[in-house]
This record gives sequence, C-alpha cells and structure tokens, in this order.
Amino acid sequence: MKKKLAFWVLWLFLSLNINAQPFLNQVTNISNPDSVNLHQISFRGIGIYKNTIWVSGTKGTFAVSQNGGKNFEIRQVKSFNKSDFRSVQVINSKTALLVSSGTPAVILRTENGGQTWSKVLAFTDSAYFFDAVSFSSKKNGLVVADPIGGRFVFFETKDGGKNWQPWDSSKNIAAMPRESLFAASGSCLLTNRNKIYLVTGGKTSRLLIGIFKKGKIIWQEKTLPILQGKSSQGAFAVATNKNQILVTGGDYTDTSGMQNNAVLFDTIEPIKSFNGHYLSGVASVFNNSWVACSTSGVFVMQNKNWQQISNQSYHVIKVMACKKVGVLAGSNGKISLLTTY
Repeated sequence: MKKKLAFWVLWLFLSLNINAQPFLNQVTNISNPDSVNLHQISFRGIGIYKNTIWVSGTKGTFAVSQNGGKNFEIRQVKSFNKSDFRSVQVINSKTALLVSSGTPAVILRTENGGQTWSKVLAFTDSAYFFDAVSFSSKKNGLVVADPIGGRFVFFETKDGGKNWQPWDSSKNIAAMPRESLFAASGSCLLTNRNKIYLVTGGKTSRLLIGIFKKGKIIWQEKTLPILQGKSSQGAFAVATNKNQILVTGGDYTDTSGMQNNAVLFDTIEPIKSFNGHYLSGVASVFNNSWVACSTSGVFVMQNKNWQQISNQSYHVIKVMACKKVGVLAGSNGKISLLTTY
C-alpha cells in the first residue's frame, strides 16, 4: 500500500510539474559602469555557457552574468559604439565573440570577460552583412551572411573564433531571387556536429539543412508554409529537439495581425503549420515544449498548441543546458528569465 501511495504522489508531482505555468521574471539587478542609456538599447543576441550568460545589442553593448542570470553587468565596446551586435557566442566563462550586423561587418573576440577585445574578422564592404553565429563545439563554428553573387556566404573557424576562413563557394548554397536572411535575433542559423540548419525569408522562405559527409556538404531544402513574398516576411528562427524542428517567423512590420507564423517538422517532413503572431525567436525547452517570443509577447507550445503567457516584448530567447530556464532579451535593455518547470 505504501509503495502504491508513493507512486501516486510521485505521479501527481510530475504531472503538476510538467503542466506548471512558466514563470517570467525581469532581471533588475543590473550594474551599468559605462552609464549606458538602457532606453536606447535593443538586445538581440544571447549566448550561454553553463552559468555564464552573455546578451548583446545596439550601440556596441553587451551584458554578462556569471551566476545564471541573478545579476548582469552591462558594458559598451567604446571603439564600436555604433555597432549592432545581433549575435553572440560564448566559448567559456571568459571567452566570447560578438558579431555585428551592418557596416562594418565585424567579429570581436575577448578572452577576459570583455575587458579587452581583438578584431578577428571585418569587412567595410557593405555587401557583407552578418546574420548569425553558431558553434557545434568549443572550437568549431560558423557565421552566415546575406547572399553575395547569388549564394549565401559562410565563414568557418576551427580554433574557437581566433581565425576565420571563407567556405569554398561550392559549399555555399544558392539563394533564390530576393531571398535573404533575418538577423532580428541571431537565430536563423543552428549547427551541430553533423548538420546545419538555416532558415530564410523575403520573396521565398525555406528551411535549408546541410549534412556533412566525408568532408563535403549535401543540402536538403524545404519550402516553408510561412508568410513570405515581401522583404519583411519569412522565417526568422529555427530550433530543434531530439526528433523535431520548429521554424518561426512571419512579418515583422505586422506584429499584431494573425499570419502563418510557424511550422513543426518531424525529421524533415512538416507535420503541422500554425497561424498566429509574428515570432522572431524560438527555443526548445523541458518536456518537449517550445517557447517563442517577439514584440507581440511570449508564447509556449505544448502538445502542438500555443498559449500566450506574456504580452511583454522580446526579440530573442535562448535556454540553458538544463532546458528548464530560458533567457529573453529585447528593447530598452530588458533581460528576463523564464522558468519552465
């Protein structure tokens, strides 16, 4: 009898735990030694390594937490105070990369927590526009840029971002006419040891999956049932769990309207498309659930059903390794933690 009672108590606890309402809490313990005007800052990038969290944004700003988000320190790279750092990659507790969108296209690297920076890749040619960075290990990573000469452009590092080399053009997949990438949250690119996931927008919106085989890359593509056709429309973010892929997007100029904004894939085949608000960021979280965000609010998907949990505006979301704590960031220097258990 005691064993049965213990079993039902455990079952009840797990049931309540799984279905508990996610809790969103804005971080207020923020130090600002460079006296940055937070109301002028839009955070777009998030990178996480264990309990170290980096957030990056406009006017050359970045914010760092070394304790899982309990408190942050916001700083500014003074010599790049006009740069828009829409992507950030965290290598370890002291080493990180900031990737700017716009001109100049720049990647900066620090090994001392942001005290000093070195320029590791830069272009003053306005043809180069960096959209996102993603690493498959501490040493191996990719940065993707808008199409040049009809092909998406990739740069690769094999030493943790110290040195970058352009891919041979034969590896770069061709872009469709007026097809491009969105840097709204630095989330259009995702990599692991064997695959690359890239989502596009504009006149055409596609999911592109690059599979590495014997030193070569084989591309698979799927046209997405997401709102597309205009330069403001298409897919903005991609996330994966063990078996599925979720792509989100819409039209960033229409944040209140309902639109084809997301599609869920099982391996490579779409299994469900969704209609809702524009979504700029997405992440896989605990219990095979998903969290997405945009200027329209924060949304959770469980069992293929979306629920809005907040009307607060955010641009980007990333999750910690435990999959139970998410970090969101947005305009006005806002950073929040989302507890999903």
